[in-house]
Amino acid sequence: MITGDKKYLSKMGDFGEVLDRQHSVYGSGFVKTMIENGGRFESSKTGVTYLIPSHFGFCYGVEKSIDMAFETVRRFPDRRIFLTHDVIHNPKVNQDLKEKHVVVLGRTPDNQLILDQLTKEDIVVIAAFGSKHRDVEQLKAKDLLVVDTTCGAIVLVWKRVEKYAQNQYTSVIHGIWDHEETQATASQATKFGWHFLIIRNHDEAKDIDRFLKGELSAEAFMAKYARKTSAGFDPRVHLQRIGIASQTTMFKTETLEIQEYLKGVYAAHFAAEKPEAHFMKYDTICSATQERQDALFQLLDRKLDLVIIIGGFNSSNTTHLSEIASLKFPTFHVRGPEDLLDADTVRHLDPIKLEIRESRGWLNKNIRTVGISTGASTPDVLIEKVVARVEEYLSA
Repeated sequence: MITGDKKYLSKMGDFGEVLDRQHSVYGSGFVKTMIENGGRFESSKTGVTYLIPSHFGFCYGVEKSIDMAFETVRRFPDRRIFLTHDVIHNPKVNQDLKEKHVVVLGRTPDNQLILDQLTKEDIVVIAAFGSKHRDVEQLKAKDLLVVDTTCGAIVLVWKRVEKYAQNQYTSVIHGIWDHEETQATASQATKFGWHFLIIRNHDEAKDIDRFLKGELSAEAFMAKYARKTSAGFDPRVHLQRIGIASQTTMFKTETLEIQEYLKGVYAAHFAAEKPEAHFMKYDTICSATQERQDALFQLLDRKLDLVIIIGGFNSSNTTHLSEIASLKFPTFHVRGPEDLLDADTVRHLDPIKLEIRESRGWLNKNIRTVGISTGASTPDVLIEKVVARVEEYLSA
């Protein structure tokens, strides 16, 4: 039981006694059997073999967030419960919370939480991705119960960014600028009165080099990055000293390439000084993301006829898994069996253009081996349901 008048819960133990692990309801006996069989299921009905990697599905941070969110609902059935964002990037889990009358708070056009309707009797759950520093401070000021489910791997990145800011190094964040996690991470720099720049890829990292070389003016730089920088950002001042961070779910190889590239840029530009005084970096890709990407690469060493990646269309880590697989085999990123529209048509997310599209001819009747992996927010039960749907179409 929660003791005293504690108003901020940030770990499972804050609820008191040992709790039921709520995420277990999203498990699958079928998938468990696949794991026991070396990640393999061979259908006696169609002769198709389905393979899963050694790491997939829920990570610890997602499990923690689900457990804390549903435990909050169980503990406080008579109080209004709100979320800062969808608790994780999975439509099934978010719909389950919605059906329990948990509501996502509204936001203003400039992305500020709307808190006017909240009272001291309400509860706000901070999603797994965290929320901006200002959001958290405003919630605390409301003197209501806050349940913070932010993933520990993200908090670790925040500590790196805080260190950069405290030493007046601009945080250059490899991430998707309007992603909840990236916005929350960037806010840790401004919390200490310093600055950030968000870059999406290697090409945008090159703009930093171009600016330092005088090939790109400050005005041109800001015209491109005004929405991706902190208020008052001046590249002439704030690109002199940088520290590298990343959204935890980015493509590991790309993040490391950007880090090494910018390290070389600063070593060359400040060669006459001490380059290390102008550049800092830490590895901020979470281990769960790395494990899932590495495990998928191993799966892709097999001969596959088709790859299905399951996860929310707004899930960054799932999209990167789809991107990796699509470089080698026909790949479709779907949210679940509902996107396998029929034996000829699939609704899926293009990992490069990030467009939802419908494609025909996705399921060849001659396929023999299907690889399946899932994002860190995807319940195992969806693998079972997707396999069942593919089996249905192939045996029709």
